[in-house]
Amino acid sequence: MDMPNPPEETFTNLPRSERLRIIGVSIIRVVVAVGVILWMYTLVPQGYDVSVGLPYAVLVAMVLLYVAQFRSQIGRIQRARFPALQSAEALIVTGAFFLTIFAGFYVMIYGEDPTSFSEPITQVSGLYFTVTVFATVGFGDIVAQTDIARIIVTIQMLLGLAFLAVIVKVFTSVAQHALRRRRAQSASDAP
Repeated sequence: MDMPNPPEETFTNLPRSERLRIIGVSIIRVVVAVGVILWMYTLVPQGYDVSVGLPYAVLVAMVLLYVAQFRSQIGRIQRARFPALQSAEALIVTGAFFLTIFAGFYVMIYGEDPTSFSEPITQVSGLYFTVTVFATVGFGDIVAQTDIARIIVTIQMLLGLAFLAVIVKVFTSVAQHALRRRRAQSASDAP
């Protein structure tokens, strides 16, 4: 006698309390990860002596951690119980990392040359400026005024477009592939 295949586990098939628990855990993971990223960003000193390599070391560490966490996120999506939800988490965390790295560059550039921007760049204003550039809002209250500042802003704009086009596609593709693989595995395990 053939046993019917068990229904595929989907997020919407779960009881409401289980869905809320899963979403709550996901939110907590994102908040903690973004909190750690913002804490790392605060390690970029403001108004430092250019002969000290600490800001560069912090930014290099952040870039290396960005690459490592990106690779880790792909693995987490592939193994996740709900890959689409994990993909959304990965996008938020990766986006926060991306923005804080550029904000750190702006803080460093301003620390080396206070004429680089039309306004003083603190850690808060650096993050604000980075988000306005990423969102293509460009209010004009903070403007890059030196060549190096303009080059970094231009790089951020170009990488921001790539982030939106490539990173979103990578995470969603990995999630879709994980779902297809899981469905194929379920079908092959069926009697």
